[in-house]
Amino acid sequence: AMPPRDFEALLTGFSADPAAWLREQKIAPTPPRMAWTRRMFAAQPASAIQALAQAVVAATGSPDYLPRISQVPAVLPLHLVAGERSRPGWAVPPAFIEQATSFTIQPGTGHMMQLEEPEAFLELIAALL
Repeated sequence: AMPPRDFEALLTGFSADPAAWLREQKIAPTPPRMAWTRRMFAAQPASAIQALAQAVVAATGSPDYLPRISQVPAVLPLHLVAGERSRPGWAVPPAFIEQATSFTIQPGTGHMMQLEEPEAFLELIAALL
């Protein structure tokens, strides 16, 4: 809901100080993570990131969202993966977790496990595949 100009200023601030952004995410700002963060923020304009965020909020806030996604495990194998620190905040219905092919928690990570522990994340995904 943030006005585009304010969102762009926010993203500009994140880009200017990737170490602060990483610390805010509870991720240690190592040189490789800082480089990845710089590339991530430079990869697309603020308008694209904001549009994606708005689309995610609109889709997941829709009353038909849960009934639609509950059909996925019947059609495709579904592997749920969560970072240990982000799992408590998940609002995934227990029945959906029960229907999943697998549910794996990556230890010691939060929402951005692929940034925090990339090698462990890739090993986890490779094992699931």
